[in-house]
Amino acid sequence: MSTKTITAVILILLATCTVYATIEPIVQELPDLVGSYPFGGRKLASFDLGQPMPFEIGSMSLLIAGTYSSGVALIDGTEATRDNDFDAGFASEIDGGGLMDVWWTHFEPLTASFEGELVYEQIGNASWDFLLDGQADIPLVFGTTMSGLTVILQEPFAEITNATLVITPIPEPATLLLFGLGAVLLRRRGRV
Repeated sequence: MSTKTITAVILILLATCTVYATIEPIVQELPDLVGSYPFGGRKLASFDLGQPMPFEIGSMSLLIAGTYSSGVALIDGTEATRDNDFDAGFASEIDGGGLMDVWWTHFEPLTASFEGELVYEQIGNASWDFLLDGQADIPLVFGTTMSGLTVILQEPFAEITNATLVITPIPEPATLLLFGLGAVLLRRRGRV
């Protein structure tokens, strides 16, 4: 094979790899999740690309931002019941043939603005197949995972000002192979 032919093949492989490597994640604002969340509050947003998913899904996350005010509760399990700031946060569960769920909480100080990312995890037999048609319902719940709450003296409260769904592609194995082949050929060409 001539040097010109090898160079042409390398350029075609690199161009192909560049096209696949630049597949951008889908970023979709979810305005139906924006608003006030009293303790136990739940909202649902419908996601619709208007077309089937254009790539194989690697991961999905929900970016949220807003403000939070902590609550106070009486907690069982101690000799003297005492006031405690209790742990509250956001959860989202999606049925994808197995549960896809996520829990996010990180509120410091106890009354503050926040930005957070809920990363969906595949549990059991869950798959991303339910998203292949480009549509899904995305729930968001504000609550707590604490047990033993006797009396809530002051409920926590949250206000979501921004909610964005991010779906990231998996690079195809053939694309990764082409990257490697192109790098090897370029390196080999540099030695000749």
